[in-house]
Amino acid sequence: GREDANSVDASSLRGTASWKPTGTLEFEYMYLRDKEFRDQFPIVDPGSEEEMENAGKENQFALTDFTINALTTRWTLPFANLTSVTAFYNTDRDTQRRTPVLQSLIETQLGGQGLTAPPIFTNSPMRTVTELQSFSQELRLVSFGGDTFDWIAGAFYRDRSQTFDQEKREDAIPDDPTGILTALLGGFNPIQGRQEQGGGKETFGQEAIYGELTWNVIPSKFEITGGLRAFQEEVAIDFNTKFYGLEAYLLATDPTNIVLSDRSVRKSVNQSIKTSGILPKLSLGWHFNEDHMAYAMISRGVRSGAANIYAALDSGPPLIQPDYVWNKEIGTKSTWLDGRLITNLAAYHIDWTDVQGALLGKANLGIVPVDFAHLDNAGDGVVMGAEGSVMWTPAQGL
Repeated sequence: GREDANSVDASSLRGTASWKPTGTLEFEYMYLRDKEFRDQFPIVDPGSEEEMENAGKENQFALTDFTINALTTRWTLPFANLTSVTAFYNTDRDTQRRTPVLQSLIETQLGGQGLTAPPIFTNSPMRTVTELQSFSQELRLVSFGGDTFDWIAGAFYRDRSQTFDQEKREDAIPDDPTGILTALLGGFNPIQGRQEQGGGKETFGQEAIYGELTWNVIPSKFEITGGLRAFQEEVAIDFNTKFYGLEAYLLATDPTNIVLSDRSVRKSVNQSIKTSGILPKLSLGWHFNEDHMAYAMISRGVRSGAANIYAALDSGPPLIQPDYVWNKEIGTKSTWLDGRLITNLAAYHIDWTDVQGALLGKANLGIVPVDFAHLDNAGDGVVMGAEGSVMWTPAQGL
């Protein structure tokens, strides 16, 4: 019922500059700046999917400011081409979204008895401000190519840190106008909208080396490519959340959440996970002639682990384990009509292990369970598909 309720305003600025001081050395600098403001989100009330209505009046938004500075250096050495990519990027983000903890509590308790919960705490904004900074460096050597062997070797490093501050409110609860109860009861004053306030830091580091070797078993006819990437990484999170009002009373039902020194209710998490592994790749290519070839490939990939800030409510683990894929693929690449028609076809099967995703589970407000969604390793999956592309040049220049 509100016009432009979920609008997005975005702007982007990008520039590159290159310098080639010698015939074998070249520098390229890139600057990228993206800003986006997303007002409200495309969320509708349960049961009104056809009408696309959202009765929640809270102000949901996401403001993101993202910057990259990158320098690429290309240097032709006597035996190979060396490429260096150095990048700095940072992201400032200010978001506010609905997080109805108390309403979910009511729905969980009444829903278990077959009753419908009244919409009491539907205006529940959580505001999170984050600042992320990252540095990465990659060095890559690529051979000039030969009749028998081609090769690639490289190394990669990334260091990233993100700080965040957040506050959650229940706007249905008015703040104490006199301040007397707050002075007497502190965080246990039930007449206050603020329910949570906290902050912390997430860090990530990765080092990797990789290599790839192509063997032209039968030159211009049959080739085998094998590759390995060895990596190690560490993800860590350290945060402290303090609870107020009704949530403070609920969290205090677990005495381990009470800090006697300042009579507050807190949850703290300090945890890290280290992961290492080897990612292999093997492909076979057969050239029927210079215009038609077929290939088969198998490769493994990984997505790094991540932090779950909802662990402050014991909803899911603080850190999510990496998820992995095995990709098996077969395909053909062909040119026709003296190169004026190019066709590519492929079919693939992907086994996906420990998929990272949003999982509906339980949060614990002290000893009281609440239905709640969090980030977790949600299970395994399989992806099967096929794809094709055609490029046609019917006339010169078209």
